[in-house]
Amino acid sequence: MMAQRITNYTKAQPVAPTQEDGWIAPDGKFYAIPCGDHYEFAEQFAHTKPSSLEAQGWLHISYGFIRNFNVQITQPQMDTLWDAFQADPRSARALELKYWLDGGK
Repeated sequence: MMAQRITNYTKAQPVAPTQEDGWIAPDGKFYAIPCGDHYEFAEQFAHTKPSSLEAQGWLHISYGFIRNFNVQITQPQMDTLWDAFQADPRSARALELKYWLDGGK
């Protein structure tokens, strides 16, 4: 059975980081979205563009990878990434976390 596609993000609520697409706010809250809905989320939830959210320190997560670079990851964001790592240590997001913990090397 296919999940119903979310079309209204104006009242989006943070959830546990159990899927590979979404946004992580600077305070560490994870907002899950279907693949490809990053623009819609930014527009409806924050009334801005994805690039503006990224400039404000939000992490753009797509297919389990952090898509914005040159961002200072906050401790709450690292904690959220760690929670995702604990949930599935072999996921793409876990490998991404290891990359960041290793200083981007």
